[in-house]
Amino acid sequence: MTQATLSRTINLPAAVFLIIGYVIGATIFILPGNLAVEAGPAIYIAYLMAAVPAVLACFVMAVIGSAIPASGSLYLIIRDVLSPMLGFLYLWLMVSMAALVTPLVAFGFADYFSHFYSGLDSGIVAMTVIALIILINYLGMEVASGFQNLMVIGFILALLIFGIGGLTHADPALMKPLIPRGWSPIVVAAMTAYFSYAGVFIIAEVAGEIKTLAEPFRWLFFSVLP
Repeated sequence: MTQATLSRTINLPAAVFLIIGYVIGATIFILPGNLAVEAGPAIYIAYLMAAVPAVLACFVMAVIGSAIPASGSLYLIIRDVLSPMLGFLYLWLMVSMAALVTPLVAFGFADYFSHFYSGLDSGIVAMTVIALIILINYLGMEVASGFQNLMVIGFILALLIFGIGGLTHADPALMKPLIPRGWSPIVVAAMTAYFSYAGVFIIAEVAGEIKTLAEPFRWLFFSVLP
């Protein structure tokens, strides 16, 4: 019996868009406002602090994905380096999180959608979104990657429009005091904000579907390691 393998359809630009798409998720539109309640105007400092370990995690995930060029690299390395039981627990933890997060995001989309089209049943809208995502993924990684690229472009445009629009109406007086409650809330906010960057882990999970265009980067990472 032959062993089925995944086709490598994700090139370097698509991999970059994939990471951006997973980082720019629902949290970037919701979480900053909630964290700013405690951290105050210095919330941007919390995100800068959280970006430091996130950048390091990018390199770690790239190394893991290059060393183990197979989908589910994190599961494989946990299974082989630590123990099969921990790999099993990690796998089902990820499956459970996906099963929980997917309907939450779908209902979040339905709430936003109802703001423009009131009267629609949020449950039907959420189920339609889930069915659409399942269909896109069923059509293959190439189709899903193209759809992901379109969503990323939309996310970036939305952030630019609201960001530039917000800057034109910014009131510098609201930035004072910059740190109203000390550094403790900022550090706590930074730890929470790190999860906004957690999408960087996806690159190791789909390593088996990335083309060999990333081979030069594999050489770069391993050449600087001791």
